[in-house]
Amino acid sequence: MKIKLNKILSDMTGKLGNVSAQHRPSGLALIRAVGPYSKSKKDRSNAQLAHWTKYANAITEWKSLSATEKSAYADPTSYLPAYQNFMKQKLQTLEPATGGVITRDGDYYIHTFLTNGTFVVTDELTIEYLIVAGGGGGGWGLGGGGGGGGGGLLYDAAHTIAAQSYQIVIGAGGAGGAGSGSTFTNASEIGENSSYDTLIATGGGRGGDGANTTTGGNGGSGGGGGYSNGNSGSGIIGQGHDGANATGDNGGGGGGADGAGSGMNGGIGNTYESITYATGGDGGDNTLSVGGATGNPNSGGGGGGGNGGYAQGGNGGSGIVIIRYIL
Repeated sequence: MKIKLNKILSDMTGKLGNVSAQHRPSGLALIRAVGPYSKSKKDRSNAQLAHWTKYANAITEWKSLSATEKSAYADPTSYLPAYQNFMKQKLQTLEPATGGVITRDGDYYIHTFLTNGTFVVTDELTIEYLIVAGGGGGGWGLGGGGGGGGGGLLYDAAHTIAAQSYQIVIGAGGAGGAGSGSTFTNASEIGENSSYDTLIATGGGRGGDGANTTTGGNGGSGGGGGYSNGNSGSGIIGQGHDGANATGDNGGGGGGADGAGSGMNGGIGNTYESITYATGGDGGDNTLSVGGATGNPNSGGGGGGGNGGYAQGGNGGSGIVIIRYIL
């Protein structure tokens, strides 16, 4: 551990080559400034960058102050020089935010919202966010129903926010199209929007219902067309892709976050931290007679189109919001 710590201190001090010696921190100050050593190489480099950016900015700000402004930081009660008091204030540990299910991964704080909630921030933060809307419901299967579109997906790796409360809304998945025997009763539904503050991911488009409202709906990603030869819905640029048209008696696949529907296949979703979100639902196969697949909860996946034989369309998966950051 001593060898690793000495190397870290040496590497970090080298990054301040243009900072005068009087402003370079001691080994103890370095540890206080950059925080604990992380086992993860990726997390360690990200944490060092964040903390050293903060440290370098504080030094730059100190140098820009006038003599009068610097003297204002002198505190007779603490017996610390003005410079040390200034740096102590600038480098104080930030408080983590609250809201959602909170976990840690190395130096990251992760807030996962599976239901509606409030994200409360007490200090300015730079966050990474993923917002996924509810997936669209698959179409009813008189012939093949269209696959529901994946929920709209928004992602930003570096988004700076102020200290305040932010409302989080998690969209439900759309219901699949349904019937009673050979009688059509309920049209498939679009997924609901998910949002973080003013950022809104749009719900996935509904899959076209076989022999009824055959056109797939527009949404974050578009729904696939239903039997017979129904047209697909359109996705929103930056959130998803278009669905696929029905091909003869088979339903078209719904669009996904990272790809359009193709034939009966739903479009591919986006993989974030090994989990795939906002996949398009597959179109229904007229030669089968089973219900369409249901989108997984909190995945934003589109529901599968109902297969032939009056099968029900699958419900879309609900959405999710994930926020993470390094203090």
